[in-house]
Amino acid sequence: YFFHYLKENFKKEISKGTAKSTVDSLRLNMIQDFVVTFGNKEEQQQILEFLDVQTKQFDDLISKSQSQINLLQEKRQALINHAVTKGLDPTVTMKDSGVEWIGEVPEHWEVEPLKFHVRINQRKLDENTEDELEISYIDVGSVHAGGKIDEPEVMKFVNAPSRARRIIKKNDTILSTVRTYLKAIAFVDEKNDGRICSTGFAVISPKNNLEPKFLNYLLSSEGYIDHVMANSVGVTYPAINSSDLGRFPCIKPPLKEAEKISKFLFDETTQFDVLISKSQSQIKILQEKRQALITSAVTGKIDVRNGVA
Repeated sequence: YFFHYLKENFKKEISKGTAKSTVDSLRLNMIQDFVVTFGNKEEQQQILEFLDVQTKQFDDLISKSQSQINLLQEKRQALINHAVTKGLDPTVTMKDSGVEWIGEVPEHWEVEPLKFHVRINQRKLDENTEDELEISYIDVGSVHAGGKIDEPEVMKFVNAPSRARRIIKKNDTILSTVRTYLKAIAFVDEKNDGRICSTGFAVISPKNNLEPKFLNYLLSSEGYIDHVMANSVGVTYPAINSSDLGRFPCIKPPLKEAEKISKFLFDETTQFDVLISKSQSQIKILQEKRQALITSAVTGKIDVRNGVA
């Protein structure tokens, strides 16, 4: 009971009473002066029994929604994996790619080192950049599963971290070379054109003979993600050298076919993304309702003595 009470009410006091320093903190006297209101042991037990029943119902719904998200993400990933290695024509003649973790690819596709078809980290901010230049910065933690990029942090160059140096352009793919387990990979669209990303990313720019969106789907496929992680060095902070990426195999269909595959994957993954987003929104609503119920119960705003609110 006390845990629930503190979790829901103490954070309000934290926002009021933090001691301002380099890092906001609470002093011991602030904690000791925190006022707690509660009923007798019998009432506390009744509240806990009520919450056990009610929160389980929320937790079951949240779990079902999360399972649905996991299933949709698996299907989305499987679709990408198949399309970028096998194509869209199930009758096409296949050949051995020469790479064990890729397997067979269509006979008329090329498999060559990535560095033949891309440029890596070709643009960066100069150290003599004007201090007052305003930049929009994307860190590794700003890129999420499915290639979603959070709104960038806007800052002046003089206040930017030293890793805020790589310039990204439309049609690039950014791929995290640090903390590779995060699987932070994203396509750079018009919205993010010209922004600055961390040196923790490799900025991969396709040459004219490689369809940009196909490259992004290829690098986002399970085989490539696993290969990046397998070639990363370090346990707590695994990382891979950008030059190592250039030696990775690049599967390359003819340009027109790659464009067709990219359009197919965009249309299909967009449908998955809409469904995933709806389930995520549902989870957020359920979590908010769950928290509101707990708060109301432990602060006496609802009477649960008969087992119902």
